[in-house]
Amino acid sequence: MILVMFRSSATAEQRRAAITAVCGRVVGGWRIGDTNGYFVVEINTDGSANTLWKAIDRLAAQPGVESAEHARTLSASVGKRRRLTSA
Repeated sequence: MILVMFRSSATAEQRRAAITAVCGRVVGGWRIGDTNGYFVVEINTDGSANTLWKAIDRLAAQPGVESAEHARTLSASVGKRRRLTSA
């Protein structure tokens, strides 16, 4: 699982393209404040950490992406949370 935060200026198309670039799918997320939040993106891997880190690097390089990180690196208590419904 990868946590992705998009820039507030990211378009819906940029968001979709970034997730598609890693053959991912949004399986959850939460808002931070009123305009941004984290998307939880699931990807298929070959079981190696290398595949996961390559996907994280690819996501981080996409237009509109603020950050991409392994899901385990984010603290469970990040700001105000509201469920995200779509990418």
